[in-house]
Order: sequence, then structure tokens, then C-alpha cells
Amino acid sequence: MLSPKRFGIVTLLYLDGPMTISDIRRALNLTWGDTSTQVRALARAGYVETRRVLTRRGERVYVRLTECGVRAYVEVVSALRRLLSALPPKAAEQALEKFGIVVPKEEKVAVEEGEFPEYGLVREDRFRRLLEER
Repeated sequence: MLSPKRFGIVTLLYLDGPMTISDIRRALNLTWGDTSTQVRALARAGYVETRRVLTRRGERVYVRLTECGVRAYVEVVSALRRLLSALPPKAAEQALEKFGIVVPKEEKVAVEEGEFPEYGLVREDRFRRLLEER
């Protein structure tokens, strides 16, 4: 998950919930090859699950974070936050920019027990608050 592309995919899924591979590709401006390779690697590690769905427009592959993926993401973000807090603010910004990593605000990373419904990672009321903060 420490690859910037994988971290970006997991961050996107953490903040926005399950998405199609196509939506992930467009949101992160990745190639099809990059997207499928990174999603497969995350699935092998147990961080995401994929599901093929047949729609009127054809087959779609949905990707969703697993509980293991959420916990690993929270640990990585917490570790990044600790490392960055030891650096001067300007150096921390430069490090994040160099690697293209976006660390969500602390309130978006807090995970409460039981917040793993099928089509979203947070309760609806909390999800609306997150959207309003953007």
C-alpha cells in the first residue's frame, strides 16, 4: 500500500466508498493497465474486494475496501502523520508533493466499529458531513 498509486486508490475508496475500476482510473488519471495491476495487487494483499456486475451497458467491476484494508489504511495514515509531524511544515509539504500523496484530515480517518455497510464505509449521516467538509 506504500506505492503512491495504491495509496491513492485506497484513499479514494476510503473517502468515497465502492467504485468501478473505470471511476478509479478517471479519478486518479491512471492508465487501464496501471489501475488493474494495482487493484489486483491490493486484492492479493486482502485490502480490497472486486465484484463483477452485469449492467445494461456491459460488465462492470466494482472495487471496495475490506475491513482489513480500512485498518491497514488507518495505520499507514497514522504513521505518515507521525513522520510528517517530526518535519518542519515546509519539508513535510514538499515530501508529500514529491510523492503525490494526499493525507486526509484527521477527522476523516477515524473509523468507528460497525461502519462497514455493503455500499459505503461510513454511516450516511457521517458521510454527508464528510462531503460538506470538502
